[in-house]
Amino acid sequence: MRTGILRWNAGAALLLALALLTPGCGGRGKAVVLITVAGLRADGVSETRMPETSALGEVQTLLAPAPTTVPALVAALAGADPDRVAALEPDMVRIGPDVETLAVRFQSAGYRSAAYIGDGDISPLTGLLRGFDSYFGASWPAAHAAIQDEQDAVGRVRPRRGGVMASRQLVDRFSADLRRQRDRRPFFAWLHFAEPSVATQAEDPRAEWEKALSQVDRAVADVLATVGTYGWEDDALIVVASVHGEGLGDGDEIRHGLTLIDPIVEIPVVFHGAVSDPPPTSLRRLAQLPGEILRQAGLEGSSQPSWPALSITLLPRRLYALAPRAVVQTERGVLDVRDGCRWVASGGERIDGAKALEMVGSDIAARLRAAGLTPADGAPVSEDLSFLADVRRASDLLAGGQPEQAAAVVAELRRKRPDAWALRSLHLEALLAAGDSHQGEVEGLLKEVAAGEPGDLVERLDRLRLLARAAGGRSLIDDALKLAEENLHPGQRLLLAELLEELGATEAAIAEIEKVLDGDDDAPELEEWRGDLLQGAGNAYRAKEAYERALRSPRAPRALLLAKLADAYAALGQGDQALQRYAAALEADPGYRYPHSRAAEILLARGDADRAADALVKSLPSTGSPVQDALTRARVLLARSLVGPALVEVTRALEAHPGQPALSRLLAQIYSQNGDKSKAIEVLVTARQAAPRNAGLTYDLLRLAAETGDTSRALELLDDLRTLAGPELTRAVRSDAVLAAAGGELARRAESFQGIRSTRGGKKKGSR
Repeated sequence: MRTGILRWNAGAALLLALALLTPGCGGRGKAVVLITVAGLRADGVSETRMPETSALGEVQTLLAPAPTTVPALVAALAGADPDRVAALEPDMVRIGPDVETLAVRFQSAGYRSAAYIGDGDISPLTGLLRGFDSYFGASWPAAHAAIQDEQDAVGRVRPRRGGVMASRQLVDRFSADLRRQRDRRPFFAWLHFAEPSVATQAEDPRAEWEKALSQVDRAVADVLATVGTYGWEDDALIVVASVHGEGLGDGDEIRHGLTLIDPIVEIPVVFHGAVSDPPPTSLRRLAQLPGEILRQAGLEGSSQPSWPALSITLLPRRLYALAPRAVVQTERGVLDVRDGCRWVASGGERIDGAKALEMVGSDIAARLRAAGLTPADGAPVSEDLSFLADVRRASDLLAGGQPEQAAAVVAELRRKRPDAWALRSLHLEALLAAGDSHQGEVEGLLKEVAAGEPGDLVERLDRLRLLARAAGGRSLIDDALKLAEENLHPGQRLLLAELLEELGATEAAIAEIEKVLDGDDDAPELEEWRGDLLQGAGNAYRAKEAYERALRSPRAPRALLLAKLADAYAALGQGDQALQRYAAALEADPGYRYPHSRAAEILLARGDADRAADALVKSLPSTGSPVQDALTRARVLLARSLVGPALVEVTRALEAHPGQPALSRLLAQIYSQNGDKSKAIEVLVTARQAAPRNAGLTYDLLRLAAETGDTSRALELLDDLRTLAGPELTRAVRSDAVLAAAGGELARRAESFQGIRSTRGGKKKGSR
């Protein structure tokens, strides 16, 4: 998957640079910088591992609400446990428009806000970036569609996984933005570092994790230095917080997301700088952090009660039919809930399920019951963790391009746990990737998937997605539409919309996106996706309206959306409006080539050849080779019948590179096709004087001599060509219609032509 740097609207960084700290709010402004780190354990913030960070202040330990990044960030930025406002599965997180993020709160208080994101999984479709004036990061749905001329069609905007940007790059961008500021308006900046979490995918995860901590520690120090350099040291509140840790082998977990061991869910937080008073000891949950940050910034923050703190993972249950696990922090200690067993960890007191649920309170008990945590004894989890480790190994094999090995591992796992839906999915993915040799197994597995029990919503989505990919067919649309009638949260609706799009049910997909958009005034990514679907369905008028709504957001990618808006106007036959929008897109991003090519089509249709040629030339990418670029531009112009501009391009290039063979041959071709064969011969003769052993020049000159009836010259050139021609040129001469039409000796010798280079180094049959 291609990873793209976020290039939001061209004015976003300048907006932050010039207006981030404009006068307002009275007195001296305040800088609030939140640094979140994925994969940072509580024992990572130490004098030996992270000396700069540990020196900032007292390290407190909080409980993360989930062992995965995006759900945990719901707590860190929205101040609510993710199971209250969003799904726990990372690929389904989307908070509603009614949830106020930290950025929204600071923005409403007159702060400018900017985000610098090192993890490409953090899509704007999650809603976590709502309230930021600008942001910059590792991967972006629209970034994959930004270079339209490298794609076959309009780029689609969907959450695409992956992408990591180094903390060093994020801090450099933050520093550059701060350097360009000219006033003292308060600002809120969020930087998210991902290196410690990514490091655990290495062969030696603990060693790489230690190295990643050093990188993050230097980045934290650089943030402080930047804040001090530009005069904010007395007014800056710096908060460094983890969102989850990594197992690193503890509790049989190497990474994160499968277990709720202490190194993963107990996370560090440090406050530094303009702290009004020490954070309260009641600060125990990650969801309480936003309220405390607002309080420290002098704004009214609503800190939620400290008890109970809930951490839960539903991922194993959803994917592999395993029992869910949870950790609940109560006044009596930490209640560990797994496989139906409950006990108080602080004293080791074993308690039964009913008493445990009563102890945590009715609200938490309801949430645990909804997650499938039943008050009954169960088996230990060690076998489950071993099983999950094998699943992860199979996934890694598949991702590493070894689908047959992955399929073998999954087949063995399925024998151990035949009821695990995800194993069928993974098995089918592996067999599909392995190719035709497993066609029989694929067909059998497809029948098994299609005949399986519907299961819960996510399983049905997975089932339909697999069937759509492997078998296709509109017969699946009815099954997908039945899901639309259920009470889905926004993230599930977006997955359903994607599936409906894959099945060709465009209108139904649009309807699902519109349900998510209802009440959300700042979702440019979804408006853009809706516009793309409408444009593809031929409804350019509604697509135009969608793009215009998307452009109202300060977060919108202006260049991309303006170009798409221009496409909609062009489809409506409003050429002048389209040209204006293409020009605006180029103003927003001068390096964006796609608007040039689309504008050229309109200008060509109008007969404005000169402007069309200029636009076409500007639409073409540069290879770094002036000769190659000139050839490409000229050939594109010729393909559009713009002969005059093509002639200018080649002539200008030849003035800079006299006698260049490829340019000379193309120029001679243009003259010849326009009937000026004498001029064509003159160009080739001049070029051949500079490169007498160029086979292409000699061959072109030979053909022109034959066409003009200069037989003696053609015979001389044919003899010269014998020492230059290889196998391909030999075949070309023998089958050349121009030489055959010349007749006589020239045609006879051309028919039996044999280049010396075509036989050099060959061996007779049977020789040793």
